[in-house]
Amino acid sequence: MLPEHQQYSYDAVTLYVELSAALNELQARGLGQSVKWAAEQLVGLPEHAYEPGAKLALEARVRSIEPEHPKLTHGRAYFEHKEYNRAAHVLAAINTPVAVFLRCYALYLAGQKRQE
Repeated sequence: MLPEHQQYSYDAVTLYVELSAALNELQARGLGQSVKWAAEQLVGLPEHAYEPGAKLALEARVRSIEPEHPKLTHGRAYFEHKEYNRAAHVLAAINTPVAVFLRCYALYLAGQKRQE
């Protein structure tokens, strides 16, 4: 717990925008449990935050959208179907932060799957 002088104060709309952005990032990286947790936090916010928060979150997302490399989409499809070695192979050719993370995570999960 933070000392009293370091307490953070966020309004519900700001929290809605931040959680929405986090959901998008977590989904892009295939982190299902983290997506579930963030979604639960989002649902727990007061109702009055929904409409203005959703509008601001959409505006922020539209500003940050970049075209996705087709190989990233291809690798993500393999990842979501638990074909981790294939996903890592496809993603090896891309050097974006999301692709690098997914490739490393896919290799880790492939190793875990082999141990079972």
